[in-house]
Parts: sequence; structure tokens; C-alpha cells
Amino acid sequence: MSKISKISVLIAGLFLLAFNVHAQKTFTKVKSLKTVSAHQINENSAVSGGIITMELPAATDSSPDIKQLGICWSMNSNPTVDDSKVEAQAFPSYSAKLTNLIKGKTYFVRAYVITKSGEKIYGDVKSFQTPGSVND
Repeated sequence: MSKISKISVLIAGLFLLAFNVHAQKTFTKVKSLKTVSAHQINENSAVSGGIITMELPAATDSSPDIKQLGICWSMNSNPTVDDSKVEAQAFPSYSAKLTNLIKGKTYFVRAYVITKSGEKIYGDVKSFQTPGSVND
């Protein structure tokens, strides 16, 4: 193989490697996160979830650039992972059960994702009320 051919192969290989690395980074970026409204609500538990949309299509059997995902909730209107939370495992849509709720209270819930770099991404806030009365 001539010197020019070897250089051409080397350049082509480097180009493909660079393109592959770029493509992997592009496919792993979280574009949006939607919170699923609470359902199966009872006096002390409820179910909510999240739907992750990636920047470009990603394999559904993996969770690119995602270290942790789940649902966080609070009686305050802006819940974060520092409040109550439950982790989930599925990707790109998931659900989880919120437990230890108090009857007759209004809760605010939202989906969250923590990326491998530590960035916290939150979905929209939804609210729901547990049935019953605190005095029951």
C-alpha cells in the first residue's frame, strides 16, 4: 500500500471515529421531560411517571446519559429531588408509586432526571389531592 493510500485510510478512520463519538453524544441528550398526572390515588399513595424525549432517537433498551430518573413530590408547589422522591428504572417512559402520603392533602409532583454529569432536569409540575380528611 502506498504512503498516500495509508494516509487516506488513516484520515477516513479518524473521520469515522470522530463522527461516531459525535453521534453518540448527540443521541444521548435529553430534549424534554414530561410529568404524567397522578393516578391510582388513594389516602396514602398514588402513581405518577415521566416521559423522556431524546434529542435524536436513542435505543429504547438503554438509558443514555441518565444516571437516575424518577418522581419527586412535596406539599410545596415546586418539588425537587431534595424533597420526597422515588427512583424508577424504565426508559423512555416510566412510572413509580408515591407512598406515605397524608389523606386530604394537596401534593405537587414532577418527573426528574439526573444526568451522568450531575445536571438535574425536571418535568412540568402536576398537582393532586389525596381523598379523605385529615380529621378522619
